[in-house]
Amino acid sequence: MVNAEQIRNALHPGVDPGAIEVVDQIDSTNAESLRRLADNPATRGAEGLLVARSQTAGRGRRGRQWLSPSDAGIYLSITRVFDAELSQLQALSLVTALSVAHAIDELGGEPVQLKWPNDILVGNKKLAGILLETSWNHDHPAIVFGIGLNLKPPRQEAEDLG
Repeated sequence: MVNAEQIRNALHPGVDPGAIEVVDQIDSTNAESLRRLADNPATRGAEGLLVARSQTAGRGRRGRQWLSPSDAGIYLSITRVFDAELSQLQALSLVTALSVAHAIDELGGEPVQLKWPNDILVGNKKLAGILLETSWNHDHPAIVFGIGLNLKPPRQEAEDLG
């Protein structure tokens, strides 16, 4: 299993993700990140990256379940607090999808398509989903960027995914 130091070493120089935590299992990386925002009195103290090997209650858009079996994908949430108006952040879902697609392309993956606003497809099958959730940290908008990638789901779950 990957650890926080390996993640930090793999980042481009100058990128500071804040705190990095890798857990074996969690209900939902987004739910935990939102809880940390609510519990943290410091404006920037809740920023960081949370990665899980599996999620028991992964979520997608419109309350849909995101299947997250152990070691079958990448499940993560990045939390950022912004010094901007919420209206200035509306393009972040698309920017996030484009960034994930670019990363897949850079790694030599198969060509991907974006399905607006938050799905990444390969051959008309869902490879990744993106779920952005907004909270407030003092008077600043905080965004939790949830990203789930289906890399090697078990056969039954792959059939369930379509």
